Amino acid sequence: MIAGVSTLFTYNAFVLLVFILGWSFYAFRKKNYSLIEIGWPLSLVFVVWTSFLLFGAQSLYRRLLVLTVTIWGLRLAFHLYTSFWDKPESRRYARLRADWEGKLSGLKAILVLVVGPLLVYYIISMILSIGFLDSQAVLAWWQYLGIILWFLGMLFEIGSERQLKKFLSKEENQNQMMTKGLWRFSRHPHYFGTALVWWGIYLISIVNWNNLLGILSPITMTLFAIFQATKSVSEREFQEREELQSYKEKTSQFLPFSSQLGRGFKLIFGGLSKATKASAGAVSSAAQKAKESRNKEQEDEMEVAIEDNQLDTEIVESETTVSFVDDIQEESMEEDLLDTMDESVIDNEESSDLFVDQSEILTEKDTSEEIPDLTDIEIPIDETFEETTEVTDEDIDELAEEEISEDDSVFAEKEDLLDSEHNETV
Repeated sequence: MIAGVSTLFTYNAFVLLVFILGWSFYAFRKKNYSLIEIGWPLSLVFVVWTSFLLFGAQSLYRRLLVLTVTIWGLRLAFHLYTSFWDKPESRRYARLRADWEGKLSGLKAILVLVVGPLLVYYIISMILSIGFLDSQAVLAWWQYLGIILWFLGMLFEIGSERQLKKFLSKEENQNQMMTKGLWRFSRHPHYFGTALVWWGIYLISIVNWNNLLGILSPITMTLFAIFQATKSVSEREFQEREELQSYKEKTSQFLPFSSQLGRGFKLIFGGLSKATKASAGAVSSAAQKAKESRNKEQEDEMEVAIEDNQLDTEIVESETTVSFVDDIQEESMEEDLLDTMDESVIDNEESSDLFVDQSEILTEKDTSEEIPDLTDIEIPIDETFEETTEVTDEDIDELAEEEISEDDSVFAEKEDLLDSEHNETV
């Protein structure tokens, strides 16, 4: 198996190299770089027929592989032949020749127009080698899909080329852009058709997992087609025109309908984006309002707390002031009370001294006074009385007691007077 792969790759590489070098030499001799393009599709036809001659076409998918590659290559080569043979060099290659004028111009042409594409086409030819390594009696579903893709690609190539040829055949369109037919869906439908053809050929070549490596062929052809589309001379010539800008906005460069799909997706996702932004804005606004409300509540709470603190401070200060005043008043009252008590004590002491002095005086007076001897008292006898009463000792004692009682009442009145003065003073 490995020996077969290496042998087939070697043969195909040799065929490709010899054919391209020979054809390029002819184009250089004719001083027409455009003729090189005719050789590229023909080179792949030579490669697939080399594989056919080495391994045969016993399987149906091998015959399909040879048939699809041969039809595509010969048709495209014929189209390029009718476009470039015995005609002036195309504008694209004429511009390249002008840019390379001078030293090493031939080497630059060989590297750009021969060596680079030769490597690309060698990678593309891989499926023409791998596809002949196995055999299969019945086609799989993906091989039928490959036939469909190949057919659609051919329609794009043939249809776009014929539409363009018809458009340019009219004198009024010589300096105009082609924007109708298939060109309305892609600015380079023929390159897209070429890529589609090779994706179909790749699906036809798949028999088992060994053929999956051949996916490099359609990928390389697709990238090469896109590269050729970006080097379009017509777009460079019309790049300053407004119609080209409008055409670019409406039409994709390579993939058909991608601009329309892009606008559709843009509208859909744009609407979704607007809705999402509006929803996000509403949520953000609600969150902002809630945040502002919370901040407002916090500010109000802080203001209330500050007012309460101020009120508490005022109350504390007032209570402190009142307490201080009360303390001062209490201290003043205590001092006044102490002074009053001191004065009262002094007055009491003075009153007591006075009372004691008066008591002593009264006592001395009472003691100094002697009870008169009533025996010496002469009692006058009323002459009117008819008879005289005899004075006895009992009568004398009663008189003495009456005198003592009168003295005691006088002493009690003096004590009451002193007590009242003392109470008034207190």
